[in-house]
This record gives sequence, C-alpha cells and structure tokens, in this order.
Amino acid sequence: MKCQEATALVLLAAGLAALPLVAHAGDDAASTGAILECRSVADDGVRLQCFDRRSAELQAAIGTPQQRFGLAAGVATKDVSAEPELQELASRITSVKNAGDGKLIFYLENGQVWRQVVAGGALLIKPGEIATLMPGALGSFWLKAPSSGRTKVTRLK
Repeated sequence: MKCQEATALVLLAAGLAALPLVAHAGDDAASTGAILECRSVADDGVRLQCFDRRSAELQAAIGTPQQRFGLAAGVATKDVSAEPELQELASRITSVKNAGDGKLIFYLENGQVWRQVVAGGALLIKPGEIATLMPGALGSFWLKAPSSGRTKVTRLK
C-alpha cells in the first residue's frame, strides 16, 4: 500500500470515528458524504488534498473542549488529542423540565442539554443556579448545583 493511500485511510477512519460529534455539531461541510466523496477521486495527490481539506472542516466542526464536553469520545486527530481534557464545566441552568419518566432534563446557558440518568433523589436544582458538570467513572458525568446534591447525567445536546 502506498504511503498516500495509507494516509487517506487513516484520515477516513478518523473522520468516521468523529461522525457522532460532527452530526451533533450540525456542520454539513464535514458530513459523511463530504468525507466519503474523497474516496472516489482517482488521482492520489488530489485524493489526499481532498481528505486534508475535509479533515480540516471536520476539525472546525468539532469545536472547543467546552463544546465537546460530555459528547461521545472517538476523535483521533492530533489537534484534538493535544488539547487538555476538561475536569469540570460550569454553566447557568436556564430551565429544568420533567422528562415524563421521573427524570429531569437540564437546559444550560451554554446551549447544552443534560438528562438525569436515574430518577429520584431530592433534587432542588432551580433555573438561575450555576451547575457544575464533572466526569465520573467509565465515561459517566455528574451534575452538581449549590442548592442540591449531585445527580448522574448524560448529555443530549
């Protein structure tokens, strides 16, 4: 296998691994179709340029560590892995809604939406409070607010 072909395959794998983040970011320029279009380019040099351009678009769509906090892992590009992982993220709660199954949904000022994993508990979290989100074990996350305890959450948006 030629070096350029191997590079193209690595870029394709990195792009496909990041698709959940890209879909979440909603960037059409870095969509699956745009990345896969590069595979059909016959000329090795032009194909590699296509993958380079699409991977740069993908990188831009992924965003900052704050925007990625709580999203599924899987981006294997050098630029992203070089950034430090956030240990916590704080944002004001704009609203709290009941999901209908006893679990709460938290809407944050930064645009993120988090859902309680396990119903129950005496949570008194109110809009206007600053929520602190922290990673837990095995890819889990905790949401904590000053007026209440903490609850395990998963990111929806």
